[in-house]
Amino acid sequence: MTNLIHLAQGERPVVLSIFTLAWAPCKLEISALHEYALKKPEVSFFLVNIDSGTEGKRAKNEILLRKYTLPVFYDPGKFIIRKFFRSEVTPSMLVLFQGKVVYAGSGYTAETIPLLTENLRKTGF
Repeated sequence: MTNLIHLAQGERPVVLSIFTLAWAPCKLEISALHEYALKKPEVSFFLVNIDSGTEGKRAKNEILLRKYTLPVFYDPGKFIIRKFFRSEVTPSMLVLFQGKVVYAGSGYTAETIPLLTENLRKTGF
């Protein structure tokens, strides 16, 4: 997690996709984000799985099975989210730049990737 904190304070944006396999939209977001990340090598993308126990292991296997290349953090205690985002509501996506949250998304929709693009442009990327 220390490396992630260091990256988030750097000169490149960091995108965190927070997911659980219990929410079907999360699977769509991961797939879309994986494709998007391939086009944006100047941005750091990470998946943050908040499933615990058996579900956490299932999530790991599903990511491997689908051959997604995004790094995955397993965070059932939501420590990563709490480090960057102070709210009772868990966001589905965070964009961090120079130590600050520049975008917090809630739930995957057809507008998620366009909103992500717009917010990355605001950081200069």
